[in-house]
Amino acid sequence: MDMPENLSSNLEEHKYLKRFKKSWEKRFRHTRMNELYQGVELANYLIALQRESEAKELLHFITDPIEFSGNYNIWSPAGAGIALLASLLRKEKSSDYERVISKIEENGYYNPKRRKAYYTETLLEHESLLKEAMHDTQKWGCHSLSGQLMRLTYHTETAYRGFEDTDTFDIPLLEKLIEETYQKLHIKLD
Repeated sequence: MDMPENLSSNLEEHKYLKRFKKSWEKRFRHTRMNELYQGVELANYLIALQRESEAKELLHFITDPIEFSGNYNIWSPAGAGIALLASLLRKEKSSDYERVISKIEENGYYNPKRRKAYYTETLLEHESLLKEAMHDTQKWGCHSLSGQLMRLTYHTETAYRGFEDTDTFDIPLLEKLIEETYQKLHIKLD
C-alpha cells in the first residue's frame, strides 16, 4: 500500500515535518514497529498544527491494513494509531467510529490487568514529562510529548468506551491534559 501522495514530504512546507516525513517515508513498512509508532507520532504533530484531516488520512493508511496476528510488536503501535483515529472520529461524530474502536475490543489491545496502574502512572508523570519535553531538543521534546499523547488518548478512548476497570478514569481531566499537551507540542514544533 503506497502512502497517499498528499502526505508526501515533497509537498510539506513545515520545516520540521518535512525532515521527519522524508526520513520516515524511506523506512516505513507496515511490518516495522518503530516506523508504525513514528507514523502515529507524525499524526500527533499534524493534529497539534490543526491538520486533523491529514492526520486521519495518515492513521487510516497506517492502521487499516493491519490485522491482529498476535504480534504485539506490530499491534501495539497499530493500537495507538487506532485509539488516536477513534478519538478524531468520535469528536466529529463519524459513523466510522464504531468500526475503528471495535478493532481494539476485538483484538485484545486493551489489557485490564494493568489499566489502573498505567493510568495512575501516566497522570503522576505528566507534569514532569511536560517540563522535561519543553527543555529538550525539538526532536526529543516532540517525541516525548507525542508519546504522552498516545498514552492519554488511549486512556480517554477506553474510558469513553467503558472498558473494564476504566470507570474511575477522569475523562474531563484526561481531555484537559490532552489539550494542554497538544498546546505544548504546537509550541515545540514552531
